[in-house]
Amino acid sequence: MFKKSQKKYLKYAVLSSALFLGVAGITASSTKVKADDSVANALKSAPLGVSLSDGSTGIKLFEPGTIKGGLLNISNVNDASVKSSTNSDSAGTDVLIINQGDSGAWLGLGSAASLGTMWSTNINRFDLNKDQTVSMWVYFGNRGSKAGSGMAFVVQNDPNPTSATGYSGGALGVYGSDSNRGVAGIGDSAEKRVAGAAKEAVQNSFAIEYDTQSDSTKGTGTGWDVISNDGNAAFPSGHMAATYPADTSAYNGFTYNYLGSHPYLAINHTELGGFLKPENTDSTDTVIASDGQWRHTTVHYDSANQTMTYSINDKKLDGEDLTHPDYSDPKHPYFYKSVTVPFDKSKIFAKEGETSAATGKVRYGFTGATASSAYETNAVVFDKVPNVVDADGAVKVVDKSKNGKVLKAGDEVSPGDELTYTYDLSYLGGLQSWQNIRTTATLASEMQQDGNNLFNFQSTTDNPTAGTVTYRLDSNILDTVTLNMQNGGNLTPNTNTVKYTLNSNLSGSSKNGALLTFTGKVGDKTDDNEDVFADATPAIFQGNNHLLYLTPPDFYVRTKKDMALEVDPNERVTPDVTDQGATTVFYEDENAVLSPHVSFPKDDATNNFNPDNVTMDVTLNGTLLDPSQYKIVVDPNGTGADDIYQVQISNSMINIGENNVKVKANYTGDSHSNEVNYVVTKKPKDSLKFGDVSDQASFVGGNLEGHTDEHKRDSDWKLSVADGRLGTTTWNLYAESTDFMNEDQEELIGTPIFNDGTNSSSIQGQSALVASSTTSEEFLLTDIIKDVWNEQTGVKLETTSKTKPGSYYGTITWTLADVPS
Repeated sequence: MFKKSQKKYLKYAVLSSALFLGVAGITASSTKVKADDSVANALKSAPLGVSLSDGSTGIKLFEPGTIKGGLLNISNVNDASVKSSTNSDSAGTDVLIINQGDSGAWLGLGSAASLGTMWSTNINRFDLNKDQTVSMWVYFGNRGSKAGSGMAFVVQNDPNPTSATGYSGGALGVYGSDSNRGVAGIGDSAEKRVAGAAKEAVQNSFAIEYDTQSDSTKGTGTGWDVISNDGNAAFPSGHMAATYPADTSAYNGFTYNYLGSHPYLAINHTELGGFLKPENTDSTDTVIASDGQWRHTTVHYDSANQTMTYSINDKKLDGEDLTHPDYSDPKHPYFYKSVTVPFDKSKIFAKEGETSAATGKVRYGFTGATASSAYETNAVVFDKVPNVVDADGAVKVVDKSKNGKVLKAGDEVSPGDELTYTYDLSYLGGLQSWQNIRTTATLASEMQQDGNNLFNFQSTTDNPTAGTVTYRLDSNILDTVTLNMQNGGNLTPNTNTVKYTLNSNLSGSSKNGALLTFTGKVGDKTDDNEDVFADATPAIFQGNNHLLYLTPPDFYVRTKKDMALEVDPNERVTPDVTDQGATTVFYEDENAVLSPHVSFPKDDATNNFNPDNVTMDVTLNGTLLDPSQYKIVVDPNGTGADDIYQVQISNSMINIGENNVKVKANYTGDSHSNEVNYVVTKKPKDSLKFGDVSDQASFVGGNLEGHTDEHKRDSDWKLSVADGRLGTTTWNLYAESTDFMNEDQEELIGTPIFNDGTNSSSIQGQSALVASSTTSEEFLLTDIIKDVWNEQTGVKLETTSKTKPGSYYGTITWTLADVPS
């Protein structure tokens, strides 16, 4: 058994005279025209888009095609029409109704099957010789699983361009029919069906289908979405795919056996690699659906690379971009998808068509179809039409209170800051001027406290009118319009929303640019001194024939807060003293780790608090470290605590012995804590090591008096030994010097010596014991220069009466010996 589909696939041919008489006799009494209120729903929920006609000339960008059908095949039975949005938020927007739901009664058979086509006019062509982008909102009614069948975006060069059409139902108005190609039931085959369907489709065409219902039953006209010949699997409802409907490659010819062999057709959805489908059929991640929602879709043609890229759910109704990774999650209500497929331009000009490949300019538009009982309202709102207007813009927000800082996303401002929003519009070209540009901009969106806007227009000394519009032609300033806050003015005090219509169109010959500038002030305070987030709401510049969204950066209003910093209880020197800590670092450990606690005594860091914005100033032995020299870790134990931080200082930066470390916390809004102090002691762990040893050192110079003299060490000498061995330990330190030479490689007449307080002996070329120690302490850091030697003892430099004045250089090697107890 196989299930008969609810869809019928009808081509409008001349009916026989006998059928004509029969139907004529019952038409008045048996046909009921049922209005589908989803058309009204589509109009009253229509998103912001463009007008598709020039108000001054009446020139139209799109018109319904001509589809012959009905009785005697002479009526235009196209279901498509152009209507105006009834949504006050999208006034001036034209809505293309491709199918009007249950509107198939014109067939005279009580059927809901319908066809709709809407094609671009002569002035509005898709130019295949250069890059093109078209974007629009699509709507598929609100019938859920009862919907059918969908729409197709079509680029075509049919020889009959305005009457080009395919079949209804799963053929979506662009494909040919799946029908018997034999004579009296003899001679039919899958191959003949493929060839016949390609000839009946919209010729010389490329289509992107938006299919709301899966035709999953093998059989004539019911298996368009079947995947393989066995008919056991089908592509799901709510999918997209790209094909060449007039090419046989767009079809799969299948055959099933039931009381004989039965050929049928399916669409080859995967030929171009552009199939898009829901990821999880049990979730809300539909690519498209008949759910009463408008979805944004964009088609981009790359002329150089010969590709077509199309996306779905790439923009929210308020203009927010959805193409970033956050919206690639199937569980997200806005499930963004995009795919790029190869585009073979030769297939658009393969057969004789309306235009030639030399011009490259072809028609584009939408086809749509419903079936006998699976129907839907299909609608389209364009927000970018190629070639008509090419315009772009940029937005900048400047914090004048912070030396003209240009804000980027996530930046911070302070209460009372004066901000300037600048929107720079540029007309780049096109067939028409950018007409009747209406501006809607919400500055610092969602900045509200107790229902009042925290950001308001405000006159300032520099800008007493709070707003201006400056028109230009290229770089030449033409005139400036002031937007004042007086009664009847363009801006309302204590608000943050702009609604303004430019008083001039933008075009290439007169004014091709407009700079809109609005100045306002952030409130002097926030509720409970909490931080506030200013969301990035796109500004809308809606012309009759072009729509542009410019999104300013979002930012935070950060208030100054009281902060407190305490030493972790486990690190305190005295339990009740919260600003004094101590810790020990061993040579072998990587970092010194301190764990201060941050708090806000007034509890005003709850809203929009970001622990990653807490920074630490770290001073080590009197030197303020650069942040790159230490690491801050939030919640090091992974418990979710945002008040515990870990300061990690590299072991290599810490001296042997005691180190003084001071830490102070900072937060946004110029908030700073008190300072806490640590003593970090670095020692070897059960080992004997050098402590701090100078890489370079010098002897004190002096006058040569004609006799032997000993020169003291200068102040740049550092030499220490760290003994961390357990028990009673002993070590010896030896020194040996090379010859000392000047720049002319002349040897010093003299020698480095070691003076033990009684005798002096040369260490040049020979090793001498210069210090030793025996200790039972757990850790002993011995500073040789200060603790063992004095000014009269230790390593010194001896000169004689024959020493030649000059600078001499040599190397002293220190050898530390571990002496067994």
